[in-house]
Amino acid sequence: MKKIVLSLALIGLLFVGGQATAVLCSLDDVPAASLLLPYFEVDINDAQGITTLFEINNASAAPAIAHVTLWTTWSVPTLDFDVYLTGYDIVPINVRDIFNGILPLTDHNNIVASPIGAFSWPNAANPVVDFASCDPYLPYGPLAPILVSHIRAWHTGAASPIFGTCASFTSTNAIGYITVDSVSLCSTDFPTDIDYFIDGGLGTANNLNLLWGNYYIVDPANNFAEADTLVALEATEQGVAGLWAPTDYTFYHGKQNEGAGPYFIDNREPLGTTWAARYITGGAFSGGTMHTAWRSTEQFDTPLTCGLAPDWWPMGASQIVIFDEEENPDLPPGCTVSPCIPGDVVVPFPEETQKVLVGGPNFPIPFNNGWIYLNLNWDPVGTVSPDGFDQSYVGVTMSAEGRYTVGYAAFMLNSACAPADIILPVPEPN
Repeated sequence: MKKIVLSLALIGLLFVGGQATAVLCSLDDVPAASLLLPYFEVDINDAQGITTLFEINNASAAPAIAHVTLWTTWSVPTLDFDVYLTGYDIVPINVRDIFNGILPLTDHNNIVASPIGAFSWPNAANPVVDFASCDPYLPYGPLAPILVSHIRAWHTGAASPIFGTCASFTSTNAIGYITVDSVSLCSTDFPTDIDYFIDGGLGTANNLNLLWGNYYIVDPANNFAEADTLVALEATEQGVAGLWAPTDYTFYHGKQNEGAGPYFIDNREPLGTTWAARYITGGAFSGGTMHTAWRSTEQFDTPLTCGLAPDWWPMGASQIVIFDEEENPDLPPGCTVSPCIPGDVVVPFPEETQKVLVGGPNFPIPFNNGWIYLNLNWDPVGTVSPDGFDQSYVGVTMSAEGRYTVGYAAFMLNSACAPADIILPVPEPN
């Protein structure tokens, strides 16, 4: 028994120490310093309607704190909170609960919740984290009704009752994305705050690669569900193996107000810029294919006067090429030259996160089955992306009979760590 416990302890140390078997600048499912839930949707008016579930897991024997942030489709942060994790802990979260003012019940003092398991280490075993900083916050009580109304408004395109501004286009359901960061203290900080990331992991966030999890979009009324892993964003110190320089592209690049000071300091690997995504619109998958696209404008986004749109909207693409299963290429309908002139073609992914039906009105295609080359680099007015390259994530969901699904990440062809704007030599349309 002592040998087993020792082995588990060594595994815990390994994860707290960093990379394990991780490969930086690749899309791999490993413990990471940050996680991305690329798209969520919640029917806030019907308890039996569509909702999104996710869980946060701790891959280490040492306890940890995960900082959760909700973002709108315009990438405006709306709410943040902390989740205390014992060693090897798992905390499930229903996003509908958040929009009803209920945050996950975790307790850094291990009294009300969060019991310490047989293999979990005590809080003092993780000197990187200041658990006493959680005393004013955890465990959480219900959110104030005005705050609940605020986040509901900003995620459905309505005016905030607090600020009077809007942070997304109008939608029936609450839509957005979520980030989860390993942090060294509890706080009310957004990742956009200037002290959230400090080089060396000395700010609110740290560089411990120990978080992992999954997410699920569930539609009980239609007896339907889909699932995938949370996107892992590994961290490393700047300068390690020559990887990060002060101006390198990182995941949170541009999300801090550059006018307030240095901001290329989050040390999180960026995502891809170019993707290969499968689609099937008939046969066994009678429900067709949905593409979930999370994108980054690489700028500090703020809420706007209602009725206005961000400067970067709509987001285009350097090139979209649609292939059938016999390798025949075609361009999106309405495209007059290759690559398409911005604004000359249907724009399937105009916001920072969305879910789009392939073959639907927002993404018409000429074939029933095949794959799509998605070069999502885009440099609209007002952005600060380096050299015109922009990170993104694409997920694929295929469904049958409105009940069965398969979901997975599209194939990342190019990383923003070393981006290249590859344009395929597609024949000009007639």
